Amino acid sequence: MMADGYEKLLASLNASPALAEEAFERLRRLLIRVLSGRGARYPEDLADETLTRVAGKLAAGKLVENIPAYSLEVARRVWYESLRDEGKDREIDPDGDWPADDDKEEKERKERRSVCLDDCKATLPPESRYLITEYYSYSGRQLIELRRELAEQFGLTREALANRAQRLRHKLEACILNCEKKKAI
Repeated sequence: MMADGYEKLLASLNASPALAEEAFERLRRLLIRVLSGRGARYPEDLADETLTRVAGKLAAGKLVENIPAYSLEVARRVWYESLRDEGKDREIDPDGDWPADDDKEEKERKERRSVCLDDCKATLPPESRYLITEYYSYSGRQLIELRRELAEQFGLTREALANRAQRLRHKLEACILNCEKKKAI
């Protein structure tokens, strides 16, 4: 069903398959930029979640006239949910505007986070580092094919691969949080 949703999403972006994939990647990069600018911890993941939800709505029969505008609206909801799930103290109206950034502090936080991510990935065994990097590297049709190939490489089902990637991601998230706390002191 989700593949049908992605097909509908691509078709909604452009009638030409090649141009539709380019439009999909531009939309994904836009979502990443917007989410990153709002301080999302994992803007790529939230952008992918947004596109998955949009594809799901299209598969369910929702008619959407302006895919980019609708996707930005869905991204705002996904971002809000991620803040709620992270237990942020900010009060955010899910139907309101995006909160303003504090540029200097935000840039410092992103830089700290990037250093921590690199440090934490370095602690993983090479096989795990390869898996987590490749698992979250692509989107759209590339993502589906890549994950199928990764599952074959590791001798896993796609579900087992997803579970392993999720466990590695949680391990990295915990490491990054610990690292950020140490660097903030």
